[in-house]
Amino acid sequence: MDDQQQQPAETTTAAAAPTVAASGARTSRQGMWYVLAFVVVALIGLGLWFMMEKDGRVSTGVFSGITAYMKSGEAAATVNGADISVLDFESTLRQLTANTAEQGVDVADPTIVEELRTQAIESLVNTEVLRQKAEASNVTVSDEDIQARYSQIEAGLGGAEGLAARMVELGVTDEMLRRDIKNDILIQSHLEASIDRSAVTVSDEEIQSLYNQATAGGADVPPLADVREQVEMQIRSEKEQSLVAQYVEELRADAAIEVKI
Repeated sequence: MDDQQQQPAETTTAAAAPTVAASGARTSRQGMWYVLAFVVVALIGLGLWFMMEKDGRVSTGVFSGITAYMKSGEAAATVNGADISVLDFESTLRQLTANTAEQGVDVADPTIVEELRTQAIESLVNTEVLRQKAEASNVTVSDEDIQARYSQIEAGLGGAEGLAARMVELGVTDEMLRRDIKNDILIQSHLEASIDRSAVTVSDEEIQSLYNQATAGGADVPPLADVREQVEMQIRSEKEQSLVAQYVEELRADAAIEVKI
C-alpha cells in the first residue's frame, strides 16, 4: 500500500509529532498487543473499541459487487476449508474505509478502494489462520471473559444505545460481535504464549532516531526526557508487531488459502 494509505495506521513509524504524542496512550504491555491492527482488524471488538468517536457515514462505491456474493451465499475466502463470509468481509471493509476516511484519505479513489479491499481480506485471512492455530493449541475463552470485554466496549461507546448504533452503522450483529470478541481473546492468549517478547530490546540510538524524526519538521514536541518512555514503547511495539507478522507468515505458508472475492 502506498505512503498515503499507510500513514493513518496506528502502527506506522511516522515522523510526525502526533505519532509520538499519541503513543502515550499505550501505557501497558497488553495495550501494545492491541495495536496489532494489521492482524486483528477484522475483530469487531477491537474495531469498535478503538474507532474514533465521530459521526457521519462514508458513501462510496467501495462495496459495489458485494451484494451479488451475499445473495449467492459464496464465501469471500477459505482457510484450510473454513469459510470467511462475505458479510464479515463487508463489515471489515466498512471499518477500514471509515477509519481511513477520518484521516483525510480519498476513499473514493479507485486505487485506495482496491487497497482497502485487499487489506480487508488479508486481515481476515490472517485472523482466521491465527484463530485456527489458537484453537489447535487448546486455548479456551470463558463466557465471563467475553461478557467482560463486551461490557468494556459498551461502556466505551456510551452504553447499550451507543453500541447498538455503532453495530448498525458497521453492519454487525450481536452474535458477530461476541464471536469476534471470543476470537480476539483467543488470539491474544495464543500470541502471548507463542511469541517470545523478552528478546526485544530498544537502544538509546533507536529512541533518539525516532524522536529526531518527530522533530525534523519543526513540530512542537515535548523534550525527549518527557516522552522517552512513550517513544520506547512505540519502538518496542513495532518490533513485537514484526515478530507477529513473521509468525503469521509462517502459519500462512502451511495453510490452504483461497481468496474468492
